[in-house]
Amino acid sequence: MNILCSALAPWQRIDALKAFFFPATQFAMRTGQFKKTDWEKVDRMIRKEVKSTLSVPEGAANEYLYGHRKHGCIGIPLVAEESDLNLVDTAFKLLTFRDEHVQMLAVSHLRRTVQQRIR
Repeated sequence: MNILCSALAPWQRIDALKAFFFPATQFAMRTGQFKKTDWEKVDRMIRKEVKSTLSVPEGAANEYLYGHRKHGCIGIPLVAEESDLNLVDTAFKLLTFRDEHVQMLAVSHLRRTVQQRIR
């Protein structure tokens, strides 16, 4: 992760991560390009590097990293969780789309997926 290993100040590294890295992952999340286990690996790597950047011990609680900024935390998103939310949001948008053809395709795909999972 080049951002977290850069010569920027620690607060600048965190801001750059939130401003550039996380937004760049949105398309891959919405289109399901990676499995959740892959996103969990990314989460572990980011967690380790952010803790190193902030000089926080690796064994320290993660709530400080993921908690809301209003509460004095860093506010780093969990990409594995974000990936799930983005997939659900995209599916909902397709299922409620104005174009009937798109809706029918989405419903058909949903039915096929559910049938395969039930078996």
